[in-house]
Amino acid sequence: MLRKLTGATVWLALVFLAVATGADDAKNEQPAAKASDGEAVLLRWKVPDGKALGLKTAMFPVDPASTTLLRFDFKKLAEGHGLPPIPDDAIAAAFRMPQSYSMTTLLKPLPGGNLSAKIIVGDVQMPGGGGSEVEQTTAELMKQMEGTVQLRGEITDSGQVASFWLEQKQKNLLAVFLELPTAPVKVGQSWSLSVNFLEMGSGFICDKSGRANSVKLVSLSKTAGGDTVATMEYCLAESIEGKFRLPTGGADQPCTMAMSFVGRGEFLVGKGTWQRFVGRMHIKATGVMTSDAQQHFAMEPMAEVPAKLLEME
Repeated sequence: MLRKLTGATVWLALVFLAVATGADDAKNEQPAAKASDGEAVLLRWKVPDGKALGLKTAMFPVDPASTTLLRFDFKKLAEGHGLPPIPDDAIAAAFRMPQSYSMTTLLKPLPGGNLSAKIIVGDVQMPGGGGSEVEQTTAELMKQMEGTVQLRGEITDSGQVASFWLEQKQKNLLAVFLELPTAPVKVGQSWSLSVNFLEMGSGFICDKSGRANSVKLVSLSKTAGGDTVATMEYCLAESIEGKFRLPTGGADQPCTMAMSFVGRGEFLVGKGTWQRFVGRMHIKATGVMTSDAQQHFAMEPMAEVPAKLLEME
């Protein structure tokens, strides 16, 4: 049970990942003039042969005082299974959010036109002090991820995930940060992303659900260097209400879960990379698992990818 919970926690933390510090030349690419709103632009990732594009990522909580990512109520879980009551002092286990988190996404050209995509975890700072055995174990697992490759995949030059074998949570990460529209778009046009945040399993009975999935091109502008900046706004949200019914019997367990992502991205059309990408993730849940966690993120390209990252398999 603990192994399953800690694995889920690690990936929920990854879903909250943010992309941060950037290249000096990207910071100098400030919009200088408005482009024609009637212009259609084709957004594509551009990585020269033999080169690599690095996107540096960092994440931090909206409220630094709020450290809990997930809390599991084992008393409710026992009741749902029809098991004997357990002591009140053992009713919950909390999984804490990192205080800060960094990662690097590397894109490299592949034969045929696609790009390899690799996500490497950087510095992970967990809250200090005490905590339950489960909290300490989870914190140790998170720290062990530092300096490791946590995702290996393949995308098209429009950011569509080409690695069909990846788990949905891995596809979500690639889609949110890399997916672009497949056809040219004009200001005011919207499209959807290939994401599915909530997966509840066969025991879940859904009473109510809702979903919003929209990315919109809101403006085109020119940098001082003449490149076109395509500014996009993201609004992604999924929510469910219902109950879990176990095949072994026991009481139904009411639950709700919602996850949302709002963000704003500035894509350099000529360079084929983000100028910057910022946003906020929010996950809220009630029932056996409770959560109310919000994370900021920001993303910019790296001026140079360190050799040690390029050498990682």
